[in-house]
Amino acid sequence: PLPRNAEGSGYTMVIGTVTGIYIDDAVIKDGLVDYHAFVPISRLGYRDYGRTSDIFMASRPGQE
Repeated sequence: PLPRNAEGSGYTMVIGTVTGIYIDDAVIKDGLVDYHAFVPISRLGYRDYGRTSDIFMASRPGQE
């Protein structure tokens, strides 16, 4: 169990495995998802969502 917050409410954590996704062929370019072809949104929590407006690449540590 996770600790309770200041109001005494509990938390729930769900851990799962993604077993499949669907991506419309219209947003695939050169075998990769073209994020400029659609406007992805993200769930931030509570009733808050966000839109992706800036997309950039960053190298991972140990990669060229």
